Amino acid sequence: MISTTDTLRILLVEDNPADAKLLKLILEEEMPGHFEMVHETYLKEALLTFSEGNFDAVMLDLSLPDSNGVETLSRMSSVASDVPIVVLTGLDDEELAQKALQFGAQDYLVKGQKERTALLRSLRYAIERHQSQKNLMDRLEWLAFQDPLTGLLNRRGLQKELLEAVRSPLFNGSNLFALIIGLDNFKPILDNLGRMAGDAVLKEVSQRLKACLPSKARGGWLWGDEFMVLLPAAQTGEAVFYAESIRNAVGDSPVTWSSQSIRASLSVGVVLVPQNTGTIDELSSHAHFVLAQSKTGGKNRTSYSWENRIFSRDSGQWKKDPAFGRFFVEPQPIYRLTDNHLAGYELLIRTHLPGFENPEDFFRLCLQANVMSLMDYQALKTCVEYSASMTSGLRFHLNVFPSTLLDIPLEDLLECLTSGGGLFCVEISEKRINGDPSHLAETIQALKKRGVKIGLDEVGFGYSSLESLLLLEPDVIKMSQKFFEGIEADPAKIRSMKRFLKMSESLEAEVIVEGIQKPSELDILRQMGVPYGEGKAWKRLE
Repeated sequence: MISTTDTLRILLVEDNPADAKLLKLILEEEMPGHFEMVHETYLKEALLTFSEGNFDAVMLDLSLPDSNGVETLSRMSSVASDVPIVVLTGLDDEELAQKALQFGAQDYLVKGQKERTALLRSLRYAIERHQSQKNLMDRLEWLAFQDPLTGLLNRRGLQKELLEAVRSPLFNGSNLFALIIGLDNFKPILDNLGRMAGDAVLKEVSQRLKACLPSKARGGWLWGDEFMVLLPAAQTGEAVFYAESIRNAVGDSPVTWSSQSIRASLSVGVVLVPQNTGTIDELSSHAHFVLAQSKTGGKNRTSYSWENRIFSRDSGQWKKDPAFGRFFVEPQPIYRLTDNHLAGYELLIRTHLPGFENPEDFFRLCLQANVMSLMDYQALKTCVEYSASMTSGLRFHLNVFPSTLLDIPLEDLLECLTSGGGLFCVEISEKRINGDPSHLAETIQALKKRGVKIGLDEVGFGYSSLESLLLLEPDVIKMSQKFFEGIEADPAKIRSMKRFLKMSESLEAEVIVEGIQKPSELDILRQMGVPYGEGKAWKRLE
């Protein structure tokens, strides 16, 4: 219903100035302050105005200088399908108006009528009828594409999402993954407990599946005991992480039904969707080869394909896999901006685990397997050992999770970072600090007393920077690329950088700007007095 407090934005398309003025006067008297009218004389301009605005209704004269009859309605409907259209007609054109209703108009108004209530009633009923129809269509679409038992997409819904994903321009530039998920031993549940118990298990599994997925993912029920998830814009490691999250969410606790506890588990296959895939059946056939590895390997595990090989593991196997804890180091040079002299290296950790080139994906998996701090500590030791083979006198920056500083005994951290005699700076990512950063203070102070510098990484990422800067008193501040990107053409960013440098100076902290991509950025940062930086700009100077 339209209340008296609603403000209606109306597009009036009318070539007669007198009729347009009358309509506006009526609305001003009957709805003072509760409407906004935009008037256009030509259909061409009206179509453009509608596409640029946000309107609640369109009042449309069918006889315009550049369009006439039902064609006028058809052209307006092509861009205004989501709002009601009220047709304006002359006293002798009521037959045309009735025809317009058959072509999608919500109502019509005979110009020249003196009843003010007719105009308001027509607008109100048109908007309300249109909203009712839209609600009905939304409900019908939900019924067409959603499964009522599980609340997930049905096969038709999955097919729709698949086609939209593979036809998207983004598909050529990013990966689309599919997770095909089989409910283990579902037939014995049906045989022993019946269909109602089976439905209860399917509903609970569906709820747990949905709770694990990011907003970009789409989950559906294929048939029987099988589900599918479409995950766009992802890497292999990210897809495996969500597969493991779903598998553990189902396997970690039983489903309760009629005072009984029903144990359920999942086997999962993760595949990269080929670009020529057109149907869910094709995709299912492709993915079943990977799912079969999980089923035949003992069930309750995740398998994934990578470089035409299939890897299958459960959580325990992830930890025992020889590749799981094997790391290598990629040194990232840090330069002094005043003379482009090499000042040190950030030692970036990489993994040998197939499909987990991105360390973010690897450590997400470690978190799922409850071994993140142990793996991070192993990565730290790998970086320290690597530094021993490099030129002495340089400073080496090591990335450490805040949770590792709390979980690993302080004496072990000190032994790792001080026994070799290297010059180290432990970088803590500010975006990974959960809650009050003061809980890290004791460990940080102990490291600083032993000569280890502390850096705060990704400052400017959008988190509580000031609190972290004041409480942790870092020796080094790493500024995120997002903070200064495009600074050479943005006076506001220049002003922000100057303020940031003054604040850093007052904190007696060195500044390192990471991700400097262009020589033009390098030049302006140097002129502003930024002391250190890293990025691809130096390679482009070679």
